[in-house]
Amino acid sequence: MNMKKYILILSVSLLVMTSSCRKYVEIEINNSNNRLLKYTSDFQSLLNNYTVFSATPSLPMLSSDDIDAGADQAAQNRLTTDQSNVYTWAENYYDATQSDAGWDQLYNQIYVCNEVLAKVMTSENGTDEAKHKIYAEAQVQRSYAYLTLINLYAPIYQKDKANTTLGVPLLLVPNLFQKLNRVSLETVYQQIFKDIAEALPFLPTYPSLNTHPGKAAAYATLARAYLMRQEYALAQENASKALKIQPTLVDLTTYQTTPTQYPRHLNNPEIILSRSALFNTNIPLNPTLLQLFDTNDLRYMLFTRVGTAFAPNIVGRGYYKGRLTVDLSINSGPSVGEMMLIQAEGFARNNQTDQALQVLNTLRAKRFTAANYKALQATTAQQALGYVLDERRRELMGTGLRWLDQRRLSLESEWAKSVTRTYKNVSYTLLQPAIATSTRLDRNTLISILRFSKMTVNFSYMKSPFVILACLALLLSKGLQAQQLTLSPQKPVAGKTLQVQYSPQGSSLQAGVPILGEALLYQNYSWTRVDLPLESKGNLYQGQLLIPAPTAFVAFRFFQGSPFRPDQLDIQKSYGLTTVSSTGQTLPGGALASVIFQMPTLDSHMPFFWNDMQPALSTEILEKALQTELKEPARVKYFIPTYLTMQKAILGKSFTQQAPALLAKLEAIPDLSEADRMELARYYRYDLKDKTHADQIEQSVIQGNPTGPYARLAASHELIGAKSREQMISKSESFLKKFPYGEWKKNSTNQAFIYYEVHRNLATAYFETRQFGPLLALLPQLDFKTTNEIARWNIHRAFTFKMLPLDSINLISTPFIKHLIQNVKDGSFEEPNVFTAKDAQIQAANQLDERLYIHLSLLHELGKDQEAESYFNHFSEKGKYANAEFNETYLQILEKTGSPIQSFLESCAKANALTPLMLEKLQSEFVKKKGSADGFQTYLSSLKSDEGKAELETYVKQHLLNEEIMPFALENPEGKLVRSSDWEDKIVVIDFWATWCKPCISAFPGMQIAVDKYAKDPEVAFYFVGTMQHDNYKEKSEGYIKKMGYRFNLLHDGINKKTGEQNAVFSTLAPRFNSSGIPRKIVLKNGMMRYSSEGYSGSPSKLVDELSTVIEILKSEK
Repeated sequence: MNMKKYILILSVSLLVMTSSCRKYVEIEINNSNNRLLKYTSDFQSLLNNYTVFSATPSLPMLSSDDIDAGADQAAQNRLTTDQSNVYTWAENYYDATQSDAGWDQLYNQIYVCNEVLAKVMTSENGTDEAKHKIYAEAQVQRSYAYLTLINLYAPIYQKDKANTTLGVPLLLVPNLFQKLNRVSLETVYQQIFKDIAEALPFLPTYPSLNTHPGKAAAYATLARAYLMRQEYALAQENASKALKIQPTLVDLTTYQTTPTQYPRHLNNPEIILSRSALFNTNIPLNPTLLQLFDTNDLRYMLFTRVGTAFAPNIVGRGYYKGRLTVDLSINSGPSVGEMMLIQAEGFARNNQTDQALQVLNTLRAKRFTAANYKALQATTAQQALGYVLDERRRELMGTGLRWLDQRRLSLESEWAKSVTRTYKNVSYTLLQPAIATSTRLDRNTLISILRFSKMTVNFSYMKSPFVILACLALLLSKGLQAQQLTLSPQKPVAGKTLQVQYSPQGSSLQAGVPILGEALLYQNYSWTRVDLPLESKGNLYQGQLLIPAPTAFVAFRFFQGSPFRPDQLDIQKSYGLTTVSSTGQTLPGGALASVIFQMPTLDSHMPFFWNDMQPALSTEILEKALQTELKEPARVKYFIPTYLTMQKAILGKSFTQQAPALLAKLEAIPDLSEADRMELARYYRYDLKDKTHADQIEQSVIQGNPTGPYARLAASHELIGAKSREQMISKSESFLKKFPYGEWKKNSTNQAFIYYEVHRNLATAYFETRQFGPLLALLPQLDFKTTNEIARWNIHRAFTFKMLPLDSINLISTPFIKHLIQNVKDGSFEEPNVFTAKDAQIQAANQLDERLYIHLSLLHELGKDQEAESYFNHFSEKGKYANAEFNETYLQILEKTGSPIQSFLESCAKANALTPLMLEKLQSEFVKKKGSADGFQTYLSSLKSDEGKAELETYVKQHLLNEEIMPFALENPEGKLVRSSDWEDKIVVIDFWATWCKPCISAFPGMQIAVDKYAKDPEVAFYFVGTMQHDNYKEKSEGYIKKMGYRFNLLHDGINKKTGEQNAVFSTLAPRFNSSGIPRKIVLKNGMMRYSSEGYSGSPSKLVDELSTVIEILKSEK
């Protein structure tokens, strides 16, 4: 048997800071089994690397206006620092110590392509035809990488500037020491066109996988390139060529009742060239995007879900497509839908209205059921173009391509849009002209590329057709791993307690930040993730874990931040190991778990544990694992899905020939579970294209257990198509009658999500049709999680927007809040491998706090203050005093009931969550006891915790600056210029704000306290600068300040001569902050900027303390 090959590539990320300073690691592997790349097949193996060539940056999804987390504080908090920089369009996404993963991925692809292009034509044991094909594939892969790079990291193409506008470094040979100067945009594009033109004659018409480019992918790459150059006729021409080869559209009606059967990337006939990026889809979609969808649009129904379908939950609707296919990734590669839309746009821009509509409607017909489909009609080409651009938002949702559209369309006034979003109480605006020129490549020599030295083929590992990418850091750390993780006993024993000792030395975890641990257990052929409590012992972390008796395998990981999206993560393959029984015998499942741990894609039920995709394993390794596991053949019934996945990997292309016998053998196993039988049906349907047999199995499962899990799931899908509230009520009630919640609860499976959706939708329909009796009758069936969401969506909204009389709202709110209090510890937020019990309880307590804030506010407005006060002790300890806005409401409740207020005010002061009214009341209480206000500030300071004060002082000192700024002059309401050069002897606080910025104006009560505090201090001045406003901006700013009665020194930012926007001064300062967000406060002293802060915490008193600390530090300087 011929041995299959793979290439072992050793890599290291390289960050080049200057053109004269380069750091690299020379990798030498001295082993007689190694040799340099030599044979033609070696170079094909390089291009077979799915991990390398399927990767693409995910950050454009965050930049685009497809998402908006402004109303979802939890989603904002889940963003990492670099993600938040992308989300807020910061000047730089990464600091000098970080690497841009997207940039690395693309230049990694380019380097591999350059290696192939330089050597494949002189390789051995290959035909000329094979060499030309490999050469051509490398040319297209390199072209696609460069097309992505210049449209993410360089200004948008403008024909009159393209020869002088810098693009990206153009690397065409595998040379580690070539200069990294950027070339012009035109030069990069011409290289793309040259490569593809040379490649086309040698590319296959139909490649083996959509990760490999064929002719259609080459034409599609050209189509996208010409689209980004605004050369629409050429874009249309190439899109048409691509569609002539690959025209298949997926008919979404096929998956209306079986959405989870939607094809994955590699099997999706619409994807012309697969490019996948892992992306956290737990971010709400932009309401403006959702409004573009007809609710009967199957893309809306299948690919978006309400926020409660996500874990953790989100506010609004989210993008769900990756979860349907279990890819958990977005595909940004060219697709049939994209090519049709490029074709339609070309027609529309050439005034061919009918042709544009014909293409557009052909696409849309596959996105609706026949009953709901309506063809679009347009009377002008411009109207048709508008339809096309809207359709691009719908069809290409979740691909990241919207960001590219925003950039190119920013050059056209009719389609250009500025974007504003709020992040952690700060408003950020990306002005329309800036989108076209936005780039993350600001320094000519700043580049991070995966570097390779000598590429070798290792004959001792020639097992897999895939290239394995092994990070050098992992290689170098092998000597440390034994020291990093110490176990006692060294071999875990099932049923015994294991002592764990971990040293973070040499890992990526940060010193001084708490380290958490988790264990992953494989028992009875099923995965379970559990907490591993750790105790710090100097530089070591220690813990212990009881290994349950059936456990065959255990793995560990150590991280900082959230377990669901760690800030830093340390996990190595050496952290996973099999267990033994008390007699020293290996346990069933151990061999299987070992390979799944290294290659998680083998088991769709394996929890998220790694932080990236893992490489494929060799067929021999998989075969050996199966042989070990199946020494007792009957065991196969316990892991049928994984067994079939492994067989598919082992057999490759021959799987479809051998699958009928494999499936028939499995189908004959007695007492197969419903889940396994449905898995077999899936293989019959999608791999063997045997729809008849698949239907027979599915019908047999449902008929054999008409109230079982799959019958329940199928029935729940029928609810998706409800066209009215009345129909939703009727269908949901019928569902609950056929599948009673109480019966399911007795033997609950993992289908809680079904009842969550059914109950939530039914309750909302009851609420919106004012059927409050049935709604309250439903309440006893609801768990905390479901009740909370119903209350949040219905009661919270109704109160906030006064959608109903307050008495009517309270009739529902009171029983709901009592039910929530009663069930807060029911564990309904807990989900296997998602929320641990501890995390679930924290989530439940936080949600109860939010619902209580609303309910008590409602009772207060109804004058039911005594009743409102009775609920106070149901808040969590953190929730009682943390919300300054609610604190003021509760103060008024206490005053209405005649209860003492001083203790409450003092607790709020300790939490530093006081409003101006509360400060006034606290001072009044102080005066009552002391007879005067003398000493009040000392008393107030004494109430605040020493820990809180120290934390604030540390924060302020960390953000102190000493930067010179250019003098400026701004106009006041009287039309006079106020010059910064006149402030040299003062400490000047400047607040940049706008009337449209809610966090800005929310902070004004606190700012007024600060202004009043220093009103008589000649060394201190405050100015409020209105910026980034439109139209009658002076009238807006002055009118608002006057209306609200604030005593502020108001100034107006000037008009930027370059952009025409009202941000002349602020735009010169924003690059220093790496942000254009407001509110932005800066403090000046002697012409130098000494402090800067962004956003608003929500607490007026905390804001005052922050500014007071800055001012007093600066005053104390000599």
